[in-house]
Amino acid sequence: MKLTTACSTVGDEVFLPVNAHSRGWLVPAFVQATIRGEVRLVTSTAVYLSVNGSTGPENVCDTVSLHAASGGVPRSPTSVHLESWDRVILSGFDVGDETTLTNGLLTVHGRSGLTVVGCLADTPVWTQKPRVGRLTGAGARSTRERLERTAGVTLRAARFGLGPRVPGLVEALVSAVSRPDARDGRSGCVAQAVASLVGFGPGLTPSGDDVLAGCLLGLSGWGGDPGTVGSLGRHVLRFLEGSNPTTFVAKQVLQLACSGFGNEAVDDVLVAGRGGDPTLTRDAVLRLLTVGATSGADSLLGLVAALEVIERVNLPGPLPAAANSAGGPGNVTQISAARGARHD
Repeated sequence: MKLTTACSTVGDEVFLPVNAHSRGWLVPAFVQATIRGEVRLVTSTAVYLSVNGSTGPENVCDTVSLHAASGGVPRSPTSVHLESWDRVILSGFDVGDETTLTNGLLTVHGRSGLTVVGCLADTPVWTQKPRVGRLTGAGARSTRERLERTAGVTLRAARFGLGPRVPGLVEALVSAVSRPDARDGRSGCVAQAVASLVGFGPGLTPSGDDVLAGCLLGLSGWGGDPGTVGSLGRHVLRFLEGSNPTTFVAKQVLQLACSGFGNEAVDDVLVAGRGGDPTLTRDAVLRLLTVGATSGADSLLGLVAALEVIERVNLPGPLPAAANSAGGPGNVTQISAARGARHD
């Protein structure tokens, strides 16, 4: 079903129909009862909506984000990309505006008098690619080195926007998650590493949150120890239960990552990294680096951290000299050079 693009007016209210270009697989198109929510955040390019506590059978997130189809934002499990969605429409909404989802129509009722009706029926659904098999320790090392060769020049040329603490925080995360007692949740080091990273940095998705999300997705996508993945996820979710530990958007990203769900750009790196094709790897890494101001680089740092965890767990003993050198191409320090002062 396609909606017409003509506006209609009822009293003082203007109704603008907008067709959805794509939707994430956790966004329900049809529900038995009307789901009600509200606008939680409005940015220059997106609107974030609460959806009454569930966006799908997994019930991992309570937010749907609306984006312009041409905005360059990667698709995610809970995103809807709308045609003809621009800043003029965005300016008509504010936090607290009512939203409803029923019979395939997602409606945002702006108190300014503008109501946008997005059609989700027959909308192409984006879903992440299946995860098959596990990387061995040697495979993780090879993949890590390939990612760093691809991204190294770009990342080393960038500046440290959040200061020299970032490499230390990430190394603490890798060391903590690699410990044998991290797999059953007994290690307090994991909790400390998570507490140090959640909410660390400015912007909609602070640096530390993107790193944690990337690490979680790398561990689950490349076959990290299930106990380790679950333990790290539980620590993150437990910390998110605190009082405003991070931003609204970052909390959504982390909740999804704890269930193994990430955006399309991260998903492409996970697939390319497993396949070993240098061209696909290069293209996927460079696409990820364009996401946000530095969020893509932060996510890549987290992915490399996950590979180091898999490497250390499966290849006991010291890492190669290049990986132990702060300036060598095999250290997460190289990826951390992509820090910037802004985040998206």
